[in-house]
Amino acid sequence: ASNIILNYNAKTKMLSVNVIHSLSGSKVSDPKKHFIESITVSVNGKVIIIESIKSQQSNKGEVSSFLLNVKKNDKVSVKAVCNISGIKIEQIIIK
Repeated sequence: ASNIILNYNAKTKMLSVNVIHSLSGSKVSDPKKHFIESITVSVNGKVIIIESIKSQQSNKGEVSSFLLNVKKNDKVSVKAVCNISGIKIEQIIIK
């Protein structure tokens, strides 16, 4: 993954996760063979969601949404793991 874009909507309590994982130019460009295999969501250091993925939605990345009951100043961290190699972590503080 090259980037993770996080957006939390306090009204709907939904966390939108957009994992940028472009396969163009990589040795394995098939999203069924080279993909983000898991997305882990943690709040204040505690793992609360682990989503396992069998193949990537597109050759550009993976998009997921999670219902989160968080409050102001909570730290939300998202870890994306590639099935071939690489881990990317991004975090936001709830405003």
